[in-house]
Amino acid sequence: MSLPITFLSDYGNADEFAGVCRAVIARVAPALEVIDLTHAIAPFDIAAGAAALARALPYCPSAVHLAVVDPGVGGARRSLAIAAVEGRHLFVGPDNGLLVAALELCGGAAAAVAIKPPPPGTPVGFDGRDVFAPAAAHLAVARDLQALGDPIDPATIVRLPVVVLRLEPDRIATEVASIDRFGNIALKLSAAELAAHPLGELAELVVCHGDQARRVRRARAFSEVSLGEPLLHADSSGSAAIAINQGRAADHFGAGAGAKVGQPITLEPPR
Repeated sequence: MSLPITFLSDYGNADEFAGVCRAVIARVAPALEVIDLTHAIAPFDIAAGAAALARALPYCPSAVHLAVVDPGVGGARRSLAIAAVEGRHLFVGPDNGLLVAALELCGGAAAAVAIKPPPPGTPVGFDGRDVFAPAAAHLAVARDLQALGDPIDPATIVRLPVVVLRLEPDRIATEVASIDRFGNIALKLSAAELAAHPLGELAELVVCHGDQARRVRRARAFSEVSLGEPLLHADSSGSAAIAINQGRAADHFGAGAGAKVGQPITLEPPR
């Protein structure tokens, strides 16, 4: 029985790129189900793509997870197909850290291969179409990892830089993990970590970003604060998150034009 394919990318929906990848999959196996997780990852934002894939994974069926956020396309980075230790999930995408957070939720990599390059003469620059989509389709049908390329040591898979979360008695230093289309800011800090910290007992905190500082109420739901009021809450993925009731926190928190993934954020007590 074939596996479904989940598909995440930074291709957007204004162009044909995501649709062409789905068309290539259909040429290999017309009956395969393709589940579009999102194609609205900001262009080239590997960290945001990795976070989105990891957030979605617990709700996915056994599947081949095709993910393409690939600023290194056409360069020396490897194209990967990976079987997870957990056994129900396989991954296809570039070797740039995009797959690792989701893969770790499945116990890490049991086996991995570097996918064979496309035939000579294939245009450079669209590996989603020419490498990743056909590999994902073949893997979904045959589940034969070794047929796609040469084995590699899973320990050599590229990882994103590790964020060092600093938990001090009266201060938490972290950074922006992701920003959704509503402008809500998920932090690289779990709600459980915040709850276990001395700051977790406070009804209000100060969010510091660059040279700005704003008081934010702790709340369980948007409805607990007034329209336009910021809040710090546990989002649906269990992360500590900054939001504004019917507003865009990303436009108001952060230096310059607003918050960005990877930007430092500090939580402190009110003074």
